[in-house]
Amino acid sequence: YNWTIPSEITWNGTYSLYAAAAPKNLTDLQQTRYAEKPVSIQSQDSPDAITLMPGWNFISNPGYLQSGHDTMEIFSDVNSSGHSILGYEGETESWIPRKANDSFSPLWGYWIYSTDIISIPLFVNNTTVSPIRNLKTGWNTLGIQKPDRPVDQALASIHSNWTYLVRYNASMQQYMDPIIHDNTSDTYPVLKNKDGFW
Repeated sequence: YNWTIPSEITWNGTYSLYAAAAPKNLTDLQQTRYAEKPVSIQSQDSPDAITLMPGWNFISNPGYLQSGHDTMEIFSDVNSSGHSILGYEGETESWIPRKANDSFSPLWGYWIYSTDIISIPLFVNNTTVSPIRNLKTGWNTLGIQKPDRPVDQALASIHSNWTYLVRYNASMQQYMDPIIHDNTSDTYPVLKNKDGFW
């Protein structure tokens, strides 16, 4: 099927598409066979998106987002089955539930649960200012800026100050083997800019 998106739909998100067996309006579907299907609509001016898999996802924001699209509110359409979005504070070693009006801060890692596969558009602020992420001694959650690149390049700014880097595979719902800094190699895996890492 092809259809035109009504001009009054300006917000990216998931909407209900109705298909009826007769030429009926949505308000007049009595005694007509019809089906409803959720449809994700993404603006063409927002090519960046985070795709969530069913289960836990470890994600990050690779840069500054446009005002109004830079808080946890962008995840409001995610069916989280009652789970909170979680951040981690390395200095206090504590988990912090994130609220809708909390900032989706660049270069931090966040845990989010989804019951379905869903794509969340990112409205990037095309500023030339690069975000900075200060790491504390111990475990930190972090992300990287664009583009995707090998670990040694992505973490070049902290040189030898890191020991382990741990990735998470949301499709398999499990951690991957840790990357150990001392095991320098030309075959370092490539880090993805919307993934979160320990």
